Amino acid sequence: MSVLNDEEIRNYCEKYRMIEPFDDERVQPASYDLSVGDEYRLSHEKRIIKLGKWKKEIKIPPYTICYVLIKEKLNIPADVSAQIFPRHELVKRGLLIYPQPPIDPGFKGKLYVLIHNLTNENRTINKDEHLVSLVFYKLSDKSEKPYAGKYQDKETLEELGLDSKNVDVYSSALKEVSEKIETWREVLFSKYIPILLILMTIFLMVLTILFGWGVGN
Repeated sequence: MSVLNDEEIRNYCEKYRMIEPFDDERVQPASYDLSVGDEYRLSHEKRIIKLGKWKKEIKIPPYTICYVLIKEKLNIPADVSAQIFPRHELVKRGLLIYPQPPIDPGFKGKLYVLIHNLTNENRTINKDEHLVSLVFYKLSDKSEKPYAGKYQDKETLEELGLDSKNVDVYSSALKEVSEKIETWREVLFSKYIPILLILMTIFLMVLTILFGWGVGN
């Protein structure tokens, strides 16, 4: 098994329409840059949101998982498999992309990526932005049983099983915990910090009086 280089990726895309739409500028020496599509869903919400002319960015709240549809449709030949790798730039921004299993020979359709915002701030990604890199592996021979599973020829998040019936309980609970921590922090600063400041002020005043009295005598 070997990795396809840039020329081989171009040849496969021309011969098998392996990536649609294909953009030659997204071809790297040994990979292809996949981009943000037009649908996403925050795991603690029940609705799928579409991007378009008026909405071109995805805002991911703190500690939240976001399912992002990939723009490109794949048509993997029977003698090729593929693997998604995260962008280093996203990792530096505190966005974790969960590992995914290899894409089997014969797969046709779109993919989605799970992005976890590990920070306590909103993070934004834009439509058509380079999201992940796709590396292709040339097999020694064609697969005897190419992929023909339930995700074949699916092109929307709903078709891929991310409709309102599927809510990520883990992410919802995580978001709830983070919101409670934020509430406790606000209560701490608004209620207890002023009291501590008053006590510290009284303590300093007492020290001043004691030391001042001692010096005078």
